[in-house]
Amino acid sequence: MDYCVRAGSLAGYQELVNELGANPISLLKQAGFLPSHLRDADNMIVYEKVSHLLELTALQLADPLFGFKLGLRQGIRALGLIGAHMAQQENIATALSIARKYSFMHVQGAQLALTHLTAKQCELQISLVINELSRSTLVVQLSIALIYRILRDMAGADFELQCICLQQAISHEQQKILRKMFQCEVVPQAQNNALLFSSHILMKKPIRPDNLITDIINQQFQLNSASVVLPISDLVKHSITMLLPTGECNKDSVALNLGMHPKKLERSLKEAGTSFREVLNETRKSITLRTLEMSNMSMTTLALNLGYAEFSVFSRSFKHWFGLSPRAFKRQIKR
Repeated sequence: MDYCVRAGSLAGYQELVNELGANPISLLKQAGFLPSHLRDADNMIVYEKVSHLLELTALQLADPLFGFKLGLRQGIRALGLIGAHMAQQENIATALSIARKYSFMHVQGAQLALTHLTAKQCELQISLVINELSRSTLVVQLSIALIYRILRDMAGADFELQCICLQQAISHEQQKILRKMFQCEVVPQAQNNALLFSSHILMKKPIRPDNLITDIINQQFQLNSASVVLPISDLVKHSITMLLPTGECNKDSVALNLGMHPKKLERSLKEAGTSFREVLNETRKSITLRTLEMSNMSMTTLALNLGYAEFSVFSRSFKHWFGLSPRAFKRQIKR
């Protein structure tokens, strides 16, 4: 099957490539992207295309550490409303458990494992099932740097890594660059990709940046003016898209993510001429179309990602939307 990643995983790509002296639009086209593919951070993009884009970019820039640089440009905002949900937790340990549970929403096949090595030190292992065959070191670099930034966003600017373990082989010069970049020891050709840090931060309450939800929404919809007011249905659709694969997408959880009371949410939707159920149905339909256009994801996986506990319920919805069963629709696409 084709694994996918959120378009949000490439947040900051165009700006960084411009700063480093290359043409991001040209590189995106070479990798088979249109700039519009990155406009919606919740678009799911085939993993191999993202890997290819990063490889092309690193080659063009003659920068084998490009993935680290891009990841350091991101942070908890890159996760969308799941990032906001993490920042609302009682402590960083709970926030990381949410990250482990829902990491597939950002990168399918991503796995995080937190282990206490000693009473004072813990290790966060990062593995990508999707990377086992292609061995894309740049995607791993991006993931490691992003997780570091997320930890720093939650723990504060004084957060320090004790060590980074890399399965990747790097030169002595690259090792020096990474030590300076992350201000910690870097161990190449390790058994696992992992971040080591002090256990005490796990009990800290995550720092919730000012205007986090507003910033995520502005980033999602590329708003530059505070005077722009988004339709409530667009905000709800974005939140639904993030929560569907968790199996916990309901009116209450969407309202919590948007920082409003469920009754106010329903009232606002009614004033806009719609309802939560209608927006949920429209969102599922649009995600289905977009996914079928951009990947070969199985219908069973798609149904799970849309929050359907039973495939038969998804099949009925699918036939209502498109007039065909999922199997018949697939056959028609292949013709």
